[in-house]
Amino acid sequence: MKIRIRSILILAVLTIAFTTSSLLIGCSDSTEPKLSTTGSASIICNPAGIDPSWNLSGPGSYNCDATGDTTLKSLTPGDFSITWDDVSGYVTPAQETLSLTAGHTVEFTGTYNEALGTIVIENDPDELYVRWNLTGPNGYNLDYWEETTIPDRPIGDYTITWGEQDDWITPSPETLALTAGGTIVFEAFYTPGPNTILVTSEPDGICDGWNMVGPGSFSSGSTGGFALLSHFVVPGEYTITWNTVDGWNTPATEVLTLVADGTINFHGVYTVSQ
Repeated sequence: MKIRIRSILILAVLTIAFTTSSLLIGCSDSTEPKLSTTGSASIICNPAGIDPSWNLSGPGSYNCDATGDTTLKSLTPGDFSITWDDVSGYVTPAQETLSLTAGHTVEFTGTYNEALGTIVIENDPDELYVRWNLTGPNGYNLDYWEETTIPDRPIGDYTITWGEQDDWITPSPETLALTAGGTIVFEAFYTPGPNTILVTSEPDGICDGWNMVGPGSFSSGSTGGFALLSHFVVPGEYTITWNTVDGWNTPATEVLTLVADGTINFHGVYTVSQ
């Protein structure tokens, strides 16, 4: 009987020991997720379809060259820097550095804005209504007239061809390179052809007209301050008289001599009277 009782006691002790051991083992096997020791980097390129090349550098001589959108995983925490490559026709984003911590993601966004500039078209004299044709990148072609400003044009080479004007010498075509954020100015200087008389005045719009006499019975006049005389103009001495304008001092009478195949320019300057 004593032997049986001792066996029962031994069995009970072993059962308790096994159960205790199992409980201890269960407590040490935690169900909580382990903390990550790495992070990731997300690379985003705008606008869609650009897909530029870029370089990402980081801790421990990390270096990655790739293209377009991507996500890089299992990165060692630390500072990462991205450098974007140039894309033709776009402004390259600036280099950027972000700090990556374990278990997190840094996001690099490269936004490429179209490289644009401004084109200014002028002609001299201002009073001429000059037709012109402007060509440029991607088949750009514009026929227009008068002075104008064309904003937000893609960068590249632009060429202008000036239209002909009766009795004026046409300027040669010109090509200029438009850069990002820049402005190019096409200015046409039309000069009178031979045997012409040019009449100009300033300030613009002030002159109320003039009268001119010349060789033989030549006589001409205008109600404005601009004119080009070429028909029936012969070499000789010409005299211009400017009309008076209230509040302004009238330019003095002027005499100029036109020679064969030459040109002369009468220019009247009105000043504010005291």
